[in-house]
Amino acid sequence: MNKIQLTIAALLCAFSFSLFAQEEPTETKSGWNIIPLPIASYNSDLGFQFGALATLYDFGDGSYYPDYKHLFYFEISMYTKMSGIARVSYDSEYLIPGYRVTANLGFFPNKAYSFYGFNGYQSVYKPEFVATGDELYRSRMFYSYQNYQTRFMVDIQRNINPWLKWIGGINLWNYNLQSVDVEFLNRGKEDNLLPSTADEPGLYERYVRYGIIPEDEADGGFVANVKAGLVADTRDFDANPTKGIWTEVLLNMAPGFIGNTDPHIKLVAMHRQYFPIIEKKLTFAYRIGYQGTIAGHAPFYMQSQLQTSFIYNLTNAVGGAESVRGILYNRLLADGFAIANAELRWRALDFRFLGQNCFLGFNFFGDAAVTVQEIEFDKDAALEIANSLYDPISSTVQPWRFHEPNYFDFSSKDKPHYTVGGGLKIGFNENTIVSADIGKALDSRDGSLGIYIGMDFMF
Repeated sequence: MNKIQLTIAALLCAFSFSLFAQEEPTETKSGWNIIPLPIASYNSDLGFQFGALATLYDFGDGSYYPDYKHLFYFEISMYTKMSGIARVSYDSEYLIPGYRVTANLGFFPNKAYSFYGFNGYQSVYKPEFVATGDELYRSRMFYSYQNYQTRFMVDIQRNINPWLKWIGGINLWNYNLQSVDVEFLNRGKEDNLLPSTADEPGLYERYVRYGIIPEDEADGGFVANVKAGLVADTRDFDANPTKGIWTEVLLNMAPGFIGNTDPHIKLVAMHRQYFPIIEKKLTFAYRIGYQGTIAGHAPFYMQSQLQTSFIYNLTNAVGGAESVRGILYNRLLADGFAIANAELRWRALDFRFLGQNCFLGFNFFGDAAVTVQEIEFDKDAALEIANSLYDPISSTVQPWRFHEPNYFDFSSKDKPHYTVGGGLKIGFNENTIVSADIGKALDSRDGSLGIYIGMDFMF
């Protein structure tokens, strides 16, 4: 399901109206239906989002509803924390009879992409470093770098039987990475200016200088993936399932002979299951999964991508709205990780609003993730370099000052990162679901609270 960001105003209006609405019979939709809308959403990791979108559904003669024959989606938007989205996507089971075709092209610039180090809790997060006015303050961009990503994907699926299908595709990624553009971020400001990365190197600059991020990966690169796998799907409805399973096993292969400088293979195994407790009203859903490198070496910038059979938007691996709600965006960056989500979904009310079939629902969840394969680097060599850059005897301010507990905790393996929370859902014509979730991290090393207003159930 595509990630359509509706306006916060529409969310509030629909919620208010639903309190007084009476249930009415569902109206079948047919033909082409277009939804052009402004975008106004919120994500505590990325900020407020503003822009415009257009979603075009073809419901055919109406017999397909609430499924569609063809879907086109266009979006251009930006977040106040200096990232943006420009993309177009397509989805259909009818373009090639017997095959489902999905495609998307996107450009995702981010001037302050979150980076908290490798392997979960082995990398220390110090909120004081980014808190203006704190005596330990370094820079608001200490845990950030600039990441511009361009992506093109085409996937094809075909049924083996009514519930089992194979999937294949080609995914092209290009990353352009560099230090935060401090001059740009300071433009037009007279106070509270950011220090330059030369005067106050952030964690990204330190990882490069310490040799943890290899020099040939520091500026990004090109990755061409060939995708192949199996998907088992017995769900009753894609956008809001109440029963069935959705299980996928995928190999994302980046072979050297098609231009990859770091050949590797990633295995993705995800299982989702939905149990109707009260039919059409109360559903228990869970997701468990693994993503990891099983051959070769994956560059560090590919470790942040959550790879599934459908990738519409820019999805980070672990932390935030698409994976573990409530912990910091990209908090867990590892060569392999396990993830688990459990959710109780209550469809409280069905109603009609502005000629649309709508529903009001609530969800309560618990999320978790843990490193199972570390990104390997020479820890002793990194510490030796870090200490060599800092002279504790010098009386002058030194940008490369280093105190190991501020950056690393190699005393143990990563431990599970847990969150709990809840949310509100408002559905339009079953396929379009406005979502508001709040997640609370149970360990302060993961941050505090995540608030996400966007689209759809997470899984």
